[in-house]
Amino acid sequence: MKIPDGKLEQPSKRLVGFAKTRLLAPGESQQLTIQIDKNNLSSFDTETAQWIMEKGEYEFFVGRSVMDIQKCGMFVLEEDEVIKQVENLMSPPVKIETLSKKNPTFPKGLYSGIKEDVTELIPKAIRKHFSEGTEEIDDFVSKLSVEELARLSICASHGWGMHEKGEAGRIY
Repeated sequence: MKIPDGKLEQPSKRLVGFAKTRLLAPGESQQLTIQIDKNNLSSFDTETAQWIMEKGEYEFFVGRSVMDIQKCGMFVLEEDEVIKQVENLMSPPVKIETLSKKNPTFPKGLYSGIKEDVTELIPKAIRKHFSEGTEEIDDFVSKLSVEELARLSICASHGWGMHEKGEAGRIY
């Protein structure tokens, strides 16, 4: 899928649906139907805390691989459409310069993460480990809010928000 590259930058193509045929004999074909949810066509606007579909031309492609695709349809969205309004809960306290198509230079400065003479990733702090069933962990867990507990146990290991798809039950 090609999504309009407006205010929100987009990749040249985005996978929004997938289906696999059964094992086909030479010359045999199979018709597939792929349902595409509007959520898969939307992008997050950090300024407004909205998942939106930007106005413009949306093109659909099908194929066997990203190297072997052909256009199969399109539609034009006349106005931006808000798919979901949410709330920014963990916004950085300062504006962070990011690498993008509109700003193709690598970020610099205090908040860039660049450190002189550092050649490897170094943990910010040593991780604290707790043994199951100890007073120490019970005390720690009792101080967490319901939201903090949910974020720790749902999808946090991949940095996803709670609205994304992930694996529940894996503790970060």
